[in-house]
Amino acid sequence: MLISIITPTFNSEKTIAQVINSIKAQSYGNWEHIIIDNQSSDKTLEVVRSKHTDLSKVKIISEPDEGISDAFNKGVQASRGDVVTILNSDDYFIDENLLEKVKEVVEGEKVDFVHTDIFFDDSLYGSNRRAPLLCPINEAMPFNHPGLFIKKESFDSLGLFSKEFRYAMDYEWCCRMYDQKGNLKLKDYYLRLEKPSVLMRGGGVSWANEEKIVRDMKKALELHGLDKELSLFPLKTRLFRIKLKKVLSKLSLNFLVKLWRKIKWRL
Repeated sequence: MLISIITPTFNSEKTIAQVINSIKAQSYGNWEHIIIDNQSSDKTLEVVRSKHTDLSKVKIISEPDEGISDAFNKGVQASRGDVVTILNSDDYFIDENLLEKVKEVVEGEKVDFVHTDIFFDDSLYGSNRRAPLLCPINEAMPFNHPGLFIKKESFDSLGLFSKEFRYAMDYEWCCRMYDQKGNLKLKDYYLRLEKPSVLMRGGGVSWANEEKIVRDMKKALELHGLDKELSLFPLKTRLFRIKLKKVLSKLSLNFLVKLWRKIKWRL
């Protein structure tokens, strides 16, 4: 079983080596690494070529893109794998047996996608291990996007990421997994490992655009008719918390946000 790992890059020379090292350290070796580079002006591609000694397992596409959704789509379209995952250029695999375990699940269970825990690294507001929320789709993203391993055929049936969504394209795609009553139409499998699967660094596009993400999420629910059966109140509450977090940060009260995260993630 081939696993396709898609990494969008742009001036990622400081972090891309760690991404590649974490892939090469995997106990399961039947993978391909697809680099979608938005014409980096630094040494990103030099690092990629120097770290990946077996270039037969690597595909590099370096050209202008129309945003993150477009980069994701190019990766999915170029992939040859049975399973697709997106590993961003400032994230990396933690568990060296992750791909092996995913392969075992996909080959042993009738599932459409596998999802896992991640470790969110955020020195400002608190770092923590995050299990998938598995909440109703109107409340939040039920799954950790960096920890998603999706069968390629699921993209064939649900389509690619929408370029109309600049910040919550993963959430909008997940909305397609549900019927209008909020029931999951695809078969999922929660793979709980001793270690989190992926380290995701705070400070990226999603971290810096939380309010825009919530507005994108509301737009996605309305687009798929999920706002009719499900309340939008959870998103309004989240928008309030984001604004409150900014106020607390200005008052140097970040410890309150860290405390909330410990309670929320039960650490």
